[in-house]
Amino acid sequence: MDEIVRSLLTAAGGAAISSVFKGPAEMFSQLWYYNFGYKMDIKVRQRKQEVDNLFLKDIATEVSNIPIDQIQEPKLSVLGPALEASKYYIDDEELRSLFAKLIAASMDNSKNEVLQPAFVEIIKQMSPIDAKNLINLYDIKDKQNPIVSIILESKDSKNYKEVFDHFYIENIGNISHVRVASSLLNLKRLGLIEINYDVFLSDENRYLSYENHPIINQFKNEYNDDLHSIKLKKGLIKISNFGMDFCKICI
Repeated sequence: MDEIVRSLLTAAGGAAISSVFKGPAEMFSQLWYYNFGYKMDIKVRQRKQEVDNLFLKDIATEVSNIPIDQIQEPKLSVLGPALEASKYYIDDEELRSLFAKLIAASMDNSKNEVLQPAFVEIIKQMSPIDAKNLINLYDIKDKQNPIVSIILESKDSKNYKEVFDHFYIENIGNISHVRVASSLLNLKRLGLIEINYDVFLSDENRYLSYENHPIINQFKNEYNDDLHSIKLKKGLIKISNFGMDFCKICI
């Protein structure tokens, strides 16, 4: 695979190459310089060059993982839009990685049935937090995971109103629950995940970490009184079929 990496980096550097990878590398080179070869202020250009080099290395690393017999001329319908769009997003490591994997997949004939040009537009509408949340969901062994809405229920009538929707705490780290919820809404809008409160997981133990979570206790302290109490509306969250295709290519 070292030959592939050298060919890709050599082509992007403008030098001639001679190898089995010549065709794909030359097409990549032409589009790379079409999108990344313009002039700008020297300080901006230096920073841009640093990021571009990281991006190029990311792409080369991903391409190096493709078996040599699966290398193909990159799909122009993916490579062209991906390189054009990526220059506005590659400052963010998470999005840069998604684009690098997508571009590499355009050179892998084993990905042809799953690869879609629409994935470029999907990444363009994602934030780094969106990428982290999707990676988190994709990496979790269980394909269906717990999520809750926090509701305020009347003790007399059992009527309720939602206090906070899409509360999700599975391995998200230090990202606030408000930002996580907003991110999940965007991932759902993009068709990458499904959130359903009409059904929930049969294993009630999966929700125990929510019942005892400090943020839930904060809501209870704020809202619980003689007439009302905080309750959890249980649901499940999972990656959609379209989202799984996206993850197989970009994660």
